[in-house]
Amino acid sequence: MRPKSFSLLEVMLSIGIVVIISGIYIPVYLSYQHRNGLDIAINSTAGTLRRAQSLARAVAGDESWGVKIQNQQVILFRGPSYATREETLDENINLPTNVTASANEIVFSKFTGRVAGSGTTITLITADNEQKNVDVNQEGTVSY
Repeated sequence: MRPKSFSLLEVMLSIGIVVIISGIYIPVYLSYQHRNGLDIAINSTAGTLRRAQSLARAVAGDESWGVKIQNQQVILFRGPSYATREETLDENINLPTNVTASANEIVFSKFTGRVAGSGTTITLITADNEQKNVDVNQEGTVSY
């Protein structure tokens, strides 16, 4: 009796099928990962903006509150500007590594929570150039 085993052809066909499936799956997975990172960045940025506005309306610390985006971080700060803020009160939120953001500073005024000027748009872009915007209008409304 001969022992049961696989022929070379069967092994090569199995490996070929695995390679073909992997070749299809990997780009789909990477695209999903980039979109997921973008969604996380959008939600983190919008949440931080809303928190800054809420703190400004509540007059927490008798100051304005703002958000600065730089170096893949969203920084919540207290003060009339990022340059004159109280650094010890900063809260840093890291964005996913595959997402870059346009550098902006948004400050919400005490009591009203309004933004100076006509508002701002923050653009978040993934490594494969998919992008989404977070808009803050003059009234301080955050939308994306």
